[in-house]
Amino acid sequence: MVVANQGDLVEYNGLTGRVVATYTNTAVIDFKEFNEIDPEKEKQVIRHTDYKIHKK
Repeated sequence: MVVANQGDLVEYNGLTGRVVATYTNTAVIDFKEFNEIDPEKEKQVIRHTDYKIHKK
């Protein structure tokens, strides 16, 4: 499994976001920079297996 690092761009459910933190099994991804999104969902905790690294 490839794990994104802080600052990497990732794609999840068709949305592009930037990784703001990584943990053992998850990453915190900020979607507000690239998408107009509900403020309650602008940062989400996503499992490493569920996102695709867009740029490394």
